[in-house]
Amino acid sequence: MGAGRALVCMVLVLALTTAACDDEKSGKTTRCTAPATPGAFLANCSLARQDLKNAKLSGAIISGVDFSGADLSGADLTNANLNEVTFAGAILKGANLTGATISGGNIQKAAFCNTTMPDGHVASADC
Repeated sequence: MGAGRALVCMVLVLALTTAACDDEKSGKTTRCTAPATPGAFLANCSLARQDLKNAKLSGAIISGVDFSGADLSGADLTNANLNEVTFAGAILKGANLTGATISGGNIQKAAFCNTTMPDGHVASADC
């Protein structure tokens, strides 16, 4: 990546993060506005109760996002970086988290059925 492109990316990330932090300080929970696409950057926003079936989020950087009650059936989260993400009541049926990095948050409260976990094992506790 060229220096100019790297600078543009850094400025965009800073602008998105600053806006999200300002909303957080005011007590508002904003909806994520960035598209759920491979390599996406999503921070400090909500996708709660959204239909995200078959979402392609491989390699995405996702920090402070609320997926509570969202349907992520069949979602591709391979190699995604999930930091302080809330999955309470989320449906991860058939989702693929192979190679994903998960730190903080509460992914344990999601529903797992034929879900490929970061280490490659398949979780089916909620089938």
